[in-house]
Amino acid sequence: MSPGTTTANVPAAGVPADCVPAAGVPTNRAATDGVPADGTGPAPLGKTGLIDNASLADELGAALVQLSTLMRRNILPRQIGLTQASTLLILRDSGPQRVTSLADAALVAQPTMSAVIIGMERLGWVRRDGHRTDRRGVVVCLTEEGENVVRELEAARSRALLADIETLPTKDLAALVAALPALREIIAQEQQSKAVTW
Repeated sequence: MSPGTTTANVPAAGVPADCVPAAGVPTNRAATDGVPADGTGPAPLGKTGLIDNASLADELGAALVQLSTLMRRNILPRQIGLTQASTLLILRDSGPQRVTSLADAALVAQPTMSAVIIGMERLGWVRRDGHRTDRRGVVVCLTEEGENVVRELEAARSRALLADIETLPTKDLAALVAALPALREIIAQEQQSKAVTW
């Protein structure tokens, strides 16, 4: 390949994805200034020079969506719908919520959420209680049976991920561990910017 030639951002077999340059970056470009392209000289401090933040956001977003879709498909039993599972997790993580707040958080219309709540009430997973400050208000709460359902879903998720994790080489496991703090920080920032109160 001649100097300056670019390739698509697709890893070859056996090449870690983090070693693949972003689209438009020459494949023979060193990761840091002053490092020869032939690999001689001091090793680069990191690979962040191979991908810009916008490309990283694209790649990370696509990977998370694909993983989330696959996990939902693999762990949700037929009798539990995605909106039901999402609502149970919201109630477990955020506490009692108004139906309107649950609809916003689950990204569904209020009539849809009302129907979901009615169905889960019949199953004994949730109940309606009076609002703590508004006597006319009603909030949806998670029951003990609902908490059991959440625990079963999380256990199924952990089993599915564990089966995948155990196939990874040591270097990829280390990369996952190193990425956890950054992922938790992103989650915290998103939660703070979209906090739901009742």
